[in-house]
Amino acid sequence: MKTRILLLIILVVTIQVAYGRTVSSIDDSEWMNKLFYEMFGFSPHCYRFSDSSARNIAISFKSPDELVVENMPDPSDRHLRFVETYKFHVDNSNACRQTKKIVVDRLVSSNCNRGTSASCQLPPYSTVPPKTCGEVLHVLEGDTIVLLHNLRFLSIGNMIYDSSDKDYGAWVNNKKLCEIVPREQIVGHIRRGLSSVKFQYELEDYLYLIRKIMALYK
Repeated sequence: MKTRILLLIILVVTIQVAYGRTVSSIDDSEWMNKLFYEMFGFSPHCYRFSDSSARNIAISFKSPDELVVENMPDPSDRHLRFVETYKFHVDNSNACRQTKKIVVDRLVSSNCNRGTSASCQLPPYSTVPPKTCGEVLHVLEGDTIVLLHNLRFLSIGNMIYDSSDKDYGAWVNNKKLCEIVPREQIVGHIRRGLSSVKFQYELEDYLYLIRKIMALYK
């Protein structure tokens, strides 16, 4: 038994060394998300949930009060493809250190023809293939979206959406964001963020994020 535990410890340490990351260093990398949230007031990432070829949903933010929901199914299910934009606000009434609560106010635009009958959204990992956009995802008006404090995960009901370090959202095409944070303030934010870099991989991710931000000012 002790031998198995020892081998397990050696395996974990080997993986950590190979990737150059420890548990604590992964926690430290959250500063990039917090830096962007401090600058613009929303998460920089694109969040994805996919449990079938017909349901491949991406949720991302365009600005501090607008988000985009997109379903990108396989070509065989192209009738289920849709893009919708919503207005939202952050609920600060019961501030929690672990989550941010986003209240979806209204649907702004949609290219989805949901028809006259309201179809129920299928539960995650359902064995029944969706036939309508409503079965893929319901209209989010009035929903509360929960975003974890580290901005890695987003949830809507029983659906958990995951993010990727370099999978950024719709904000990268929104030139209006440069009005929120003037160019002269960017230097200060970058300098503070750069002082938090501890690992080479963090520097690479950070520079990638900065290039995306600076592209808004061109």
